[in-house]
Amino acid sequence: MMKNVKLSQMSNDELAQSLPWRKNKGVANVKYMFVLAMLAALFGCHKQTDKEVKINDSIVNVPIETHITYVLDGDTARHSVMQYFDFDTIGDLQGFFHELSAKHPIVKWMGDEDEIDVVIDSCIAKIDAYRKGKIRFYPDSLVRKCINNMGFNIAAVNNHSSGMMDFVLAEWLMMCAAYYSPDITCLVETQTPDHRAGFYNFGSSYNYAPWWSYCFIKREKGYQVFCLGDYVKVRSIFQLTDEKNRKYYLCSNSLSAVEFYQCLFWAKDDDTILRVAECKDAPRKYDTENLLYYFDPKLLIWKYAKEEEGSGPLTNEREESGACSSYPEQGGSRQSQLIAIDDVPALRLILDGENSCFAE
Repeated sequence: MMKNVKLSQMSNDELAQSLPWRKNKGVANVKYMFVLAMLAALFGCHKQTDKEVKINDSIVNVPIETHITYVLDGDTARHSVMQYFDFDTIGDLQGFFHELSAKHPIVKWMGDEDEIDVVIDSCIAKIDAYRKGKIRFYPDSLVRKCINNMGFNIAAVNNHSSGMMDFVLAEWLMMCAAYYSPDITCLVETQTPDHRAGFYNFGSSYNYAPWWSYCFIKREKGYQVFCLGDYVKVRSIFQLTDEKNRKYYLCSNSLSAVEFYQCLFWAKDDDTILRVAECKDAPRKYDTENLLYYFDPKLLIWKYAKEEEGSGPLTNEREESGACSSYPEQGGSRQSQLIAIDDVPALRLILDGENSCFAE
C-alpha cells in the first residue's frame, strides 16, 4: 500500500519512466497506455474512499497527534479520550506503540526500573502475534502483569511527587488489550454474572488505594474501555434490567459520603454502549462523617444507614443478586450489618434508556 501511495503522487511522465517496459515500441506502447488508464482509475477510487475506510498499513498512516486528544484534570493528569478503536487498521502495532511510548513514556518510580519497559514491549509483541495467528492463546497473564506494573508506577510517582501524570500509553495499551481479549477475566478485578462487564481500579497494586477506575464492557469484538475519572474508586458493579428488558451496568461505590460514586452504562446493543448517568455527590441529609449508604438493586434506591456489629453477614448491596465486589469492606467478610436509619430513600435510580438518571 505504501508503494501505491507513492505512485499515486507521481506525474504521468514520472510514472511512465518508472515502468520496466517504457522503452518498448509499438504494441508495448499500447499496453503502457492501457496500464496508465487502469492505474489512474484505481487511484481515483482510492482517493474517494480514503475518508470512508480506515487505512492504517503502517505507523506513517496513523499520525498519533491526530488520533489522541487530551482531557486535563486541572494540572494533575493527562488522559487519552478513550474510544472503541479499530486496532486491526494498524499494520505495525509494535511500531505504533513504540512511537506512542516515545511521546508519552511511563514515568518510573525508582528512575532506573527498566523491567516495566520490557514487560510493556513483550505484552505488545504477544498481542500482535496473537492477532496475526502466530500464537494460539491470548497472553492473559502478561496483560494483567503489564497493567498492574503500569498502575504501580503511576500511583507511586503520583503519591511521592508533583506534576502531570501521563496516562496516554497505559490507556491505549488497555484499549488494545481489551479489543483483542477473548475473555474479560484478565482485564478486570470483578465482573458481572453475564461476564460482559467489569471494573479495574488502576494503581491498586501500589498501596490498595486506587485513584483511577476503568470499566470494561463487551462489544461485538473484544471490550470497550471507559475511564471513570481521577480519584474514583469503584467497589461494586451491578447488572440491571428495566421493564423493557434493556440491560444496564452500574459501577458503584456506596461505602461512605466521601467515596460515594455511581456511573450507569446502557448496553443498547453490541455496537452501542452509552454512558447515560453519573452521580459524584452523595446525598447529605444527615451531617455526620460516619454516614453510610445501603443500595437495593431490586428497588433501585439508596437508603441512609449505619453499621452495627452482629452475628449475621454484612447486609448491603453486595448481598443482592447482580452485585459483584472485590473488596473486603464491601464483600461481607466482617460480622456486621448495615441498618437503615431512614425509610425515605436518599437517592433513586431511574432506568429509561438514554433518559436514565439519579434523582433524590
